[in-house]
Formats: sequence, C-alpha cells, structure tokens
Amino acid sequence: MSDEPQALTQRSEVVSRSQIKREAEALQQLGRDIYRLPKRLRATVRLNESLTNALDEADRIKNSDALKRHFQYVGKLLRDLDEQTLDTLRTAVQGAANALQGDHTRLQGMVNQLIEQGRKASETVLAEYPNLERQHLNQLIRNAVRAEAKRPEGGAEPTATRKLKQYLASGRSEGG
Repeated sequence: MSDEPQALTQRSEVVSRSQIKREAEALQQLGRDIYRLPKRLRATVRLNESLTNALDEADRIKNSDALKRHFQYVGKLLRDLDEQTLDTLRTAVQGAANALQGDHTRLQGMVNQLIEQGRKASETVLAEYPNLERQHLNQLIRNAVRAEAKRPEGGAEPTATRKLKQYLASGRSEGG
C-alpha cells in the first residue's frame, strides 16, 4: 500500500509530450506578441540582452520559414526564464496591447469627429497638436468626407480616411 501513493505522485509529475508542445507554442506566441509591439513599447518591456538581440534579429529576417524557426529560438530563450518573469512579460504585453487599443480608439474617435464636424473640430485638433499643418489637415478632412459619402454600407475604410488617420497619428507621436 505504501507504493500506491508514490505511484500517484509520480504520475502527476509526468508531463505528456503534447503538454510540452503546448507550453513551447505558448512561449513562441508570447515571443511573437512581444515582437509585434511597436519598437517604442517593446523598449519599455524589460528583456534580457539575449532576448533583445533575438527580437532585433527578427526585424532583419524576411523569409517566413526562417522567421518561424527564429521564433522557436525565441521560445527556447523564454523557457530559460523563471515563471515570475514570464508572468511579468505577459502582463506587460497585455498592458501594452490595451494601451495600443486605447490609442486606436481615441484616434478613431478623433477622425470621426473631424469627418462629422469639419472645420470646428480641426481647430480643436490644431490647438492640441500645433505641429500639424492646417492646410494639409483640412485637405485630408475634405477628401475623407467625400470618400465616406461614397462609401457603401459596410464597405472597407476609404484610403482618404486612412491617410487622415495616419497623419493624425504621426502628428500625435511628434508633438503629443
């Protein structure tokens, strides 16, 4: 009877190959998530030197198969970290993703306001971000208003609206 509890504890410690693969894939996905962060946010995440170098190397890789192999290596580097550090990384990536989503939501709201209100809203935006050029902003707003009027219900976002969004994003990053 004394052998039975030992057998149970040994079985609970045995990890299946499938479980090991799932954990390795989760770490590779974490590496991809860190990599997909904009560089300015990636720099705020605390990584050791080897991980930072590996993510910088991933920027230079163009071949998708090579990138897949490289993220296997990144997953291997992440396996060497302790669980507390991995939890911190997951939290940091999730927080950065939430911040990006919030930025995108605010930017989309600003674009919608500019399209709906036109010149009145542009004055507010120009006061908040003085590095934007008034003439260029008004031209982008006019083009976006025209494109949105022609946009079919449920259609893709017009190019003019995307250009306006990109201009506002660049102005916010430079001045705000």
